[in-house]
Amino acid sequence: MRFICLCLTFLIAAPAAQASDDFCHELWYTRNLIVDRTGYCFGSELGQSVFDNTGCTTGSPALSSADARKVARIRDVEDEMMCSVNTGSTRLNFSATAELQRLLDLPVPDRIEGGCVGWQGGARALRAGHDADAAQIGTLNDGDSVSFAHEPEGDWSYVTIYDGPDDGQAGWVMLAPISEDSCAQWVG
Repeated sequence: MRFICLCLTFLIAAPAAQASDDFCHELWYTRNLIVDRTGYCFGSELGQSVFDNTGCTTGSPALSSADARKVARIRDVEDEMMCSVNTGSTRLNFSATAELQRLLDLPVPDRIEGGCVGWQGGARALRAGHDADAAQIGTLNDGDSVSFAHEPEGDWSYVTIYDGPDDGQAGWVMLAPISEDSCAQWVG
């Protein structure tokens, strides 16, 4: 019995288990895409393989205060989730690189994912940034199923549509006002 109590105490006190490679690779990619956009020259094998250093200009990127906060937030999540990306590798386990590259505002992956099966909130524009003036890159339509896997920014959420005619579209959407009636079934 003492052994069981000791094991339970260890499990309760232990930090969260190491996150999946896909999640950690998305965090790594998002953080490094932010610095790549400043002209950063990558020194790691993985950074050079993914971003290729074409047109790079600096080893010390000057980030805006918003980008610096976002990079710090991503690092915090990487630490919390005990991420360990092998930067000596030349391969990244993350397939949505093109989808993120076209965004103005990069989303921070969330540790908790939710979703909506059967959107009922009317057509909403998916945008490249969390701003009504950002380019429209898709549309969330009634009946779509939607994944919420990124931290919201104010009234904006970064969503991915799956399981329907709009499958694979992703972008920032203004969800305010939103209610229980906006979705046939909430999950997560």
